[in-house]
Amino acid sequence: MTFLVGENGSGKSTLVEAIAMAYGLSPEGGTAFGRHETRGTESSLHRALVLQRGLGSGRWGFFLRAETMHGWFTYMDGHGSSRDPDFHAMSHGESFLAVLNARFDSAGFYCLDEPEAALSFRSSLTLVRHTLADD
Repeated sequence: MTFLVGENGSGKSTLVEAIAMAYGLSPEGGTAFGRHETRGTESSLHRALVLQRGLGSGRWGFFLRAETMHGWFTYMDGHGSSRDPDFHAMSHGESFLAVLNARFDSAGFYCLDEPEAALSFRSSLTLVRHTLADD
């Protein structure tokens, strides 16, 4: 688990977005298989990155991006599976925890941008516990 810490506007989200895109994940959040777009604002930094995975490592990944999750929830209304709850019927924090429970259930690359924006302190600890349990 890696944390990026810095001042507002220092480029943390730009770097996280570039890493997610270089991995092949949707720039507005979700997996590599679901592409929704509301407004293209991505930096071109991902083109300069080269990610290297070990032999036999999977391709599964998920990009949780706080600022675009509402759009992803709407996209999932028409493209989700039976394991997905009605994210819009939940509070902001509950919907993030539901994504955690529904999508972070196997080994993979999970890239999160500002997940704490929606989570209480206790829910943030749940996120960390869930992540560490997979190690």
